[in-house]
Amino acid sequence: MTTHTLVDISQARAWLHSLFQEHKEQHPALKELEKKLMDQYGAHLFDWTDHFTIEEGSAEILEERGFELAFTMPTYRVFKHRQARLPLVLVVEGSTKHPVGIAMRVDDISDFLMVQGWEGCVEGSPMSPYRRCLISEKKESAFFVVERRGSRSMEPYYAPESYLDEYFTAKERWQSRLRTEEGEGIQKALLLAQELVETLGKERAAWIVLECEKRYGRFKNPSDSFQNYLGLGRAHMHNYTFRSSRKFFHFLVQLFEVLGFKRIESFYAGEEQGWGGELLTHEVCDGVVRLVVDLDPEEVYGDKREPLSEKAALGTIGLWCALQGDSILQSGPYSIE
Repeated sequence: MTTHTLVDISQARAWLHSLFQEHKEQHPALKELEKKLMDQYGAHLFDWTDHFTIEEGSAEILEERGFELAFTMPTYRVFKHRQARLPLVLVVEGSTKHPVGIAMRVDDISDFLMVQGWEGCVEGSPMSPYRRCLISEKKESAFFVVERRGSRSMEPYYAPESYLDEYFTAKERWQSRLRTEEGEGIQKALLLAQELVETLGKERAAWIVLECEKRYGRFKNPSDSFQNYLGLGRAHMHNYTFRSSRKFFHFLVQLFEVLGFKRIESFYAGEEQGWGGELLTHEVCDGVVRLVVDLDPEEVYGDKREPLSEKAALGTIGLWCALQGDSILQSGPYSIE
């Protein structure tokens, strides 16, 4: 059994920030984008960083900073931090295909280029799992923007002819599903999630579900779109909170498990609050979902895939769902962070 020593996460973050600063000094466009984002919205561009590319000789410091090997390809290796949600690190040796540099993640590269008034050649098929565009390249630094859709690949994906039809069909099916608060709505959602996984696989199905829920949340809260003014989108937001009634909570847990999410922990806000739930993560989609429901203390560590009994009185979460609807149904995600 492999064991890992706890590391100071701040060291890893500080090191990545230093790389960010180094590349920013090489690219005026990156520096200007950071200034606009901070001046207009008080947000940090570092949070949109998808990955850094470093040379093989620099890789020895990764382990001591808490990074572990995620996967290996013939010409590169990809590392992720084992204790924190930080940008990936791509390690290469003399690769012209993957030059040393930085890649920022956006929702849509063409939107980003249009808003910024830049031009570029986008590699990869539209709506495919991984696309990228080189913005500028200096002697020791390349600046890319990338799109991801349920993939950790570093290779632009050129899809077969059937791909777009499958993608948009799946997206339309999830967006047009029944969101009624009756039992039929949640049961149909679970069955549909199973069908999408069978057709597309867990990674693509999970990404489509989260993307559609994010989109639905924007319709429910139209003021929540500030990053779109810079073309960045919400590619850096991965933490979703779904509130649920006790009646439907076991269906909600099963739905996300079908999509490939795995439980990190059970949590409880305390007896005064009277609610808790499950925290689940998806390794490939890089998403975390927080499923929240009214709970009694003795229920916190029970099997949440089994139905919860109805309570005589509604708690904080139950009352909210009674007024607004369950998050996976009528109300949409309670929050996206």
